[in-house]
Amino acid sequence: MTRRDQELLDRQLRHLQTPQRGNGALILAMTALFLAGLYLGNWHATASAATASQIQGAAVVALNGSTAAPTLLR
Repeated sequence: MTRRDQELLDRQLRHLQTPQRGNGALILAMTALFLAGLYLGNWHATASAATASQIQGAAVVALNGSTAAPTLLR
């Protein structure tokens, strides 16, 4: 590329400017989504574990044939 070509290109691109992005806001939003995902995943796992425990207790009662209230297994 010659010097003249470079000057012409510079003149053409002089008015073309890309706006600056707010990287801080993007990082903050991504961090908030990550933390929300961790919270919701923990909540879902806890709820699933409680449901599984209730189902297991009901299955033990059904197999034993007793009508007593199921106890929590630790």
